[in-house]
Amino acid sequence: MKNENRKKITFPTWDSYVVERFKKDPEFFKRSLKNALKDVSKTGDEFLLRETLKQAATAKGITNLAKETGLSRQYLYEMLSEKGNPTIKVFSLVLKAFGYRMVFKPI
Repeated sequence: MKNENRKKITFPTWDSYVVERFKKDPEFFKRSLKNALKDVSKTGDEFLLRETLKQAATAKGITNLAKETGLSRQYLYEMLSEKGNPTIKVFSLVLKAFGYRMVFKPI
């Protein structure tokens, strides 16, 4: 058999799919962010929110996000990592870069 002639088939990861979808469909990002915020509000677990913001940052470009927020690329990577713990100010800056602002309302 001639295995060297076979092309390797690669499949996109979930993250890469979401990143491409965010680039093409702002409404999809809006719904994803809304769902992630609802989830963290209900469960207290910020995993989905962090992953959504990480995917959105990748779609926008970390360098572009760093320029818009005035934060370093390294800090953004750290903030969006599993161990990240952004302040409200930083979270607000990141949301603003995506065209959103934080609003607090009574429950």
